[in-house]
Amino acid sequence: SMPVTKTGIHFLFLSSCSASTQNVYLTGTSVWRNNYGFLPGQLYGFLGFFLALTIVYAILFAVWTMLVVVNFDHVHTLQKFVTVCLFAAFVCSLLWYLAYRMYNANGVRPNNFLWFVVLADTFRKLMSRVLVLLVSLGYGVTTLSLPSNTWLLVGASSLAYYISTAVATIVTRVVYLSEPLSVGAKVALVLPEAVMNGVIFTWILVALQVLPLS
Repeated sequence: SMPVTKTGIHFLFLSSCSASTQNVYLTGTSVWRNNYGFLPGQLYGFLGFFLALTIVYAILFAVWTMLVVVNFDHVHTLQKFVTVCLFAAFVCSLLWYLAYRMYNANGVRPNNFLWFVVLADTFRKLMSRVLVLLVSLGYGVTTLSLPSNTWLLVGASSLAYYISTAVATIVTRVVYLSEPLSVGAKVALVLPEAVMNGVIFTWILVALQVLPLS
């Protein structure tokens, strides 16, 4: 091992000084560890960030849940969606913190654990979009109910968004993070997610334009 005492970007070079040497084949592994752990410098800040975010979401979720319990007789379904969104945000930030902590402690990306992180994070994104969409449709604001066909459209759009986003994120950021994908594969993965984002955001904008103010 070689201790590194200077902060900065470091490179490992191997050379053969013999002029008669032709091709040299080396096998082995290079392990790099900082004083704070195995996380690269550009990722180490996420450890503290997600820890702080977890604490903030825990406080918000606790305060919001207490208010919901106190006023439970007057709670609308929209407030329950807010509760689910806050809980999902808390769980996601906690899972991301644990993922970075495991990476920092072991020096290996916890790919199996990242599957659950991505699925939970996709659910968080989905719930936040559904919440904004429902408010844009006037649910809980100007009307206490929505037509059944609207709920079916929301459910179908949500399912399509969740599947397309989860698949694209898992493939590009977990399975093939260090391996290049072809342009066609990237387009095939990203396009459905982009289309569903466009559909949901367009629906929100159109709903806001026709939303009655009184």
